[in-house]
Amino acid sequence: MNVVQRVDALVEAPVLVFGQPPPHGRDLDLLVRPTDMKALADGLEAAGFTRHGKRFVSFHECSADVVEVVPADDWGLPAAEVEELFGAAHPLDGAAKVLEPGPAHALLILARRGYLKPKARVRAASILASDATALTEARRRAPVWGVAPELEALAEGRAPRPRRIGRPRRGTLVTLSGLDGAGKSSQAAALRDALERVGYHPVVVWTSLSQHPPLLHAITRVARWLLGPRRPDGRGEADPGRALRERSRLVTFAWSAVVALTNAMEQARAVAPHLWRGRVVICDRYTLDSKVHLRYAYGEERGFGFQAALIGHLSPRPDVAYLLDVSPETASTRKRDYPLEENARRGNLYLEEAEGLGVRRLDGERPREEICAQLAGEVWDFLAAR
Repeated sequence: MNVVQRVDALVEAPVLVFGQPPPHGRDLDLLVRPTDMKALADGLEAAGFTRHGKRFVSFHECSADVVEVVPADDWGLPAAEVEELFGAAHPLDGAAKVLEPGPAHALLILARRGYLKPKARVRAASILASDATALTEARRRAPVWGVAPELEALAEGRAPRPRRIGRPRRGTLVTLSGLDGAGKSSQAAALRDALERVGYHPVVVWTSLSQHPPLLHAITRVARWLLGPRRPDGRGEADPGRALRERSRLVTFAWSAVVALTNAMEQARAVAPHLWRGRVVICDRYTLDSKVHLRYAYGEERGFGFQAALIGHLSPRPDVAYLLDVSPETASTRKRDYPLEENARRGNLYLEEAEGLGVRRLDGERPREEICAQLAGEVWDFLAAR
């Protein structure tokens, strides 16, 4: 059942769609008579929609239904004009009480918006071309609507009125951590798609301490060349740097600090520009994964507090952080990058470090669609409350 059918099944009185309904539009914009507002709001909430102001969202599986409910009083039209608007409307295909406006009113609604995206301009052109009387009727009503100049611009195909663009507020950083095979990439993509449905423009970025940037690779190659004892064939041992680290705590400390510093710089480079533009950034791996890898690669018995502090202070701080927790068996079945016993070690490290970093644990063994819905709902609640 799509969102139009869901709304049509629960409304008691007619409601008017004043935007492009799904699937062509992102959400369902409804104009409602003031006397019907409470009943519709209660019905939406009873049907599982969460309310934030005029918007109602229902996250299900890995998608979302979005309904925006606007009282007709907000448009400032006389009561008689509102009744004319509803009276000239007709049901959407497959619906009984969810109505779409008649051609003349559709033009008035488009003119009222002022700025029109390309799809809306195409819609206006289609109405003008298909209904010769629509423009005449719209012009008659335009003074009451207060959109006479905008309607003429629409009729003449002139450039839309420009919007004032303010400076965006800082974006939001959401991070997903966990073992390889926990479902981070899948959930990041699903969360991005769900947030796009509710009007955000999220971006997914991937960061990993285990994948060193070019500078660190260059340092590693030089270290191998300098430190590796030479054999008769001129070749050095496979990893002399690792051998030296195993012999010296000081070298381990210094090298892991360089790795942490480089990782922090890479995380900031990948994330900060999007946050400055006000976007929602979803990170596949972040500081928790970095600290776990430090301990896994350079000594589980060490805390690496200095290195973790470097990453934490130099990287943008997450607003919402999750650990997708799965069993070592599940991780090893989904991805064979690590043997079962090593996934068990790394899984314990994730649980040890998550609480100290304020990362919330989620049961990653649940069905994918169930996790998608929970993540999207909680992140949207956070965004709506800002």
